[in-house]
Amino acid sequence: SSISLLVKSIMNTSTAWTVQRRLQILGQEQPAGTPPLMVLTIDVAPRYFDTLAIALLRGRDFATMDGAPGSDVAIVSERFAGVFLDGGDPMGAQISVTPANAPATAPPRWLTIVGVAPAIRQQAFDGTAQPLPLVYVPIAGGAPAQVVFDEALMNHKVAGFCWQ
Repeated sequence: SSISLLVKSIMNTSTAWTVQRRLQILGQEQPAGTPPLMVLTIDVAPRYFDTLAIALLRGRDFATMDGAPGSDVAIVSERFAGVFLDGGDPMGAQISVTPANAPATAPPRWLTIVGVAPAIRQQAFDGTAQPLPLVYVPIAGGAPAQVVFDEALMNHKVAGFCWQ
């Protein structure tokens, strides 16, 4: 149906706000010669989870000052804890998520995990894929981004949203 196609179109474009970043976990050394760990991150504002009616499994949501210097925090998905922390308790762990295109010598910016979100399927809605491990970072602390609007793509999205 056209409604189903619209929902899939909107949901598939939602991945534009996810960014793949290099992941470091304090206390876990990456074996020499192996590629760096990568994880998808989503820059979100306070009350993001409330807005989506998603209850955090542990910890707290972002506060207004999170992301400012001295308040470097992250929320991870339950799937992140299972994949990268062997199912261990992520609360209080420190991670660094560096933009994938940053120089390998860039110093890490350590984030303290203050919350755990349920595993949410962000990209595949056909029921076949596992939810991906995710790191949510406060929008104030996200990596700078450049937004480029593609007029043809925007017209397609607007047309789809208007049920045409």
